[in-house]
Amino acid sequence: MVDLGLRPDFTRVLAERCADWECEFLSKTIEVGAGRIDFLPTYDDWGMQSSLMLSLKSFRECYKEPIRRTFNLARSLGVDIFCHTDGSIVEILDDLVELGVAILNPVQTTCSGMDPEVLERKYGDRVCFHGAIDTQHVLPHGTPEGVRRETLTRIAQFGEGGGYIACSCHNLQPDVPTENIMAMYETVWEFGGYPLDVRSELDRLAPAPAPWGER
Repeated sequence: MVDLGLRPDFTRVLAERCADWECEFLSKTIEVGAGRIDFLPTYDDWGMQSSLMLSLKSFRECYKEPIRRTFNLARSLGVDIFCHTDGSIVEILDDLVELGVAILNPVQTTCSGMDPEVLERKYGDRVCFHGAIDTQHVLPHGTPEGVRRETLTRIAQFGEGGGYIACSCHNLQPDVPTENIMAMYETVWEFGGYPLDVRSELDRLAPAPAPWGER
């Protein structure tokens, strides 16, 4: 991050060199995989809770084109892009879609600007959303009914018409009770098939409590 501010020319060259390595590695991996590889998983993190970690200008000037080179190679070899980046990334979502991201993970809806209904309306016909079930508050601290409500809500928001993989928005930590994990999995098992029918079950559940930040 310091180099990005103090040595931008060096940082751009470094990003290009990293892309050189990734393209070489990717070419050999897909060659060895011989048609058995469907997705290239990428694990950059661009977002914090409230914003990007860097400016949009820096992302576009330093990192976007090296990423494009890697993604274009993968897609030219018949492999789609699974892109992981935490946090508030709404500022670069248009860029990621332009770069050819097929699956976006983890979709942290508690972060600034990551409104599920807006995301689905703007990008749902072009990107498969993966995750979105809250691991910061609901899964570790909520009740099984609260987890059920959260899971149903995300299925309702992202699932219409396809393009949603329902799961936790990040790794499950040791503080998540087993009963909450089971509530999430059982809800997806029961209501995750098509045609979707989750609205009536949501109406049956008790109203959601006040947002966590207001407690």
